[in-house]
Amino acid sequence: MKNEKTFISFLRMKTILESRTLTKAILRLPKEERKVFIMVYLKNYSLKQLCQALKISKAEAITLKEKALDDFFWNIEKYE
Repeated sequence: MKNEKTFISFLRMKTILESRTLTKAILRLPKEERKVFIMVYLKNYSLKQLCQALKISKAEAITLKEKALDDFFWNIEKYE
C-alpha cells in the first residue's frame, strides 16, 4: 500500500515537472500555499498529516488547501 502511494506521488510529480506551465503555476504560489499544494496534491498527505507537519489547525489547513488549488488554477490560466 505504501509503495503504491509512493509510486502515485512519483507519477504526479513527474507529470508536473514535465509541464512548464504546471511547474510555473506551482512556483508562483505563495510559500505556504506551495508547501500545502505539494504536500496534499503531490505527496498525498492527509489533512491530519498536513496539520501536524505545519502545526496548524484543521480550519487553517482546509483554507490553505482551497486557496492553493484556486491560485494554482488561476496561475495556469494566467501563464499558459
